[in-house]
Amino acid sequence: MKKFSLSFAFSKSFSQIGNTLVMSIATILALMGSLVMLGTVGLLQYTVDVNLSDLSTKGRAAIFLQSDCTVEEIAQVQKTLDEYVKDGSLKAYTFVSKEEALRAEMERFRDYPQLFHSLQTGENPYRDSYVLEAGESGEIASVIEELQKFSLTRSTEEEDSIPFTPVVNSALHDTATDTVQKVMKVLRTVGFAIFTALLLGGLFILINTVRLAIFGRSQELAVMRYVGATGAFIKAPFLMQGLVLGFFSSAAAFGVQWYLYEACLTYVGNTFPLITLIPFEYLWYYVLAAFLFVGLLVGVVGGALSTACYLRESYRSQS
Repeated sequence: MKKFSLSFAFSKSFSQIGNTLVMSIATILALMGSLVMLGTVGLLQYTVDVNLSDLSTKGRAAIFLQSDCTVEEIAQVQKTLDEYVKDGSLKAYTFVSKEEALRAEMERFRDYPQLFHSLQTGENPYRDSYVLEAGESGEIASVIEELQKFSLTRSTEEEDSIPFTPVVNSALHDTATDTVQKVMKVLRTVGFAIFTALLLGGLFILINTVRLAIFGRSQELAVMRYVGATGAFIKAPFLMQGLVLGFFSSAAAFGVQWYLYEACLTYVGNTFPLITLIPFEYLWYYVLAAFLFVGLLVGVVGGALSTACYLRESYRSQS
């Protein structure tokens, strides 16, 4: 009797999958769901890290101006900031035009030029802004609050003057970073809990799928043992079955993840142009490697546990 045959194990694994088709599909779906959840959490964390990389400086903030602010109105805002510098509330400030903001982002992501293709040919979504550095007191939140209430007057054709608030938005770097990281911590916890549950469910179904295949070949396996087949020769088709199911699960999860990410990329790019999403073509090899590692590992573990149980039971019956 041959000790081991890769082609025999491979062909038998496919026939076993065919004989347990419903259970095999259930295994693939469960493992696919767990892998997609893992990929989603990982890609979400990576996206957050990319978008918050410029918000990691303590004691800094930014205010964003109305898109239609005139040069004179910007000068009035700057005059107010000078007063805060004089009284020590601010240490310094830097004006960043919307053109400079766009160029900075393009330089930051120069390896992904297609991210800004639509922005170069269309309207610039960035705003003129001021980056503020806290004074000796370190209390910058109160300054931001006052600036958001700061009002000017603007003349119109219908009225002599109307109140106008030049500061449309702000970002307190410390608060923004801490808030997003807290949200991500919750999402990671929930995501990995779902991932673990689906993974364990998939492993359980896989073990039972392989055990069902073993049961279907129980008489054949008994004959093989009587004629001298080694344990490796008997276990190989079932280990291969686990590997094949793990591979199919990884491939299916990779396809679903790619589709979902591209759909999200399109939606976010059209709806929130200031959020940066790296194209999947630059990330797919990391996702595929992770999926294959987890999928094949679960397949090997499931196949090994099932065959180990069978051999242990068969030895007991013979003793």
